Amino acid sequence: MSSVLCMAMAIFYEAQGEPLRGKQAVAEVVNNRSIAWGMSTCEVVFQKGQFSWTSHTKQPTKKVRGNLGRIASQSQRSMCIKMGQ
Repeated sequence: MSSVLCMAMAIFYEAQGEPLRGKQAVAEVVNNRSIAWGMSTCEVVFQKGQFSWTSHTKQPTKKVRGNLGRIASQSQRSMCIKMGQ
């Protein structure tokens, strides 16, 4: 599974229904943990006890797959804007 897919799943399950800032916050948490712990995005997202939804969801559902492109695009854009790129 790619890091973009793992990030998109984390954003979808943790911040669905939230405005863009809520989605950005989830992305920041995952990125900060990845850097601090020296782990990949997927390792952070699926580390036991980090996100409750991972205990019952390992692959994106049909609903998530339908939204992944938009979620991934938004999260990448917002992280680039935040980092000044």
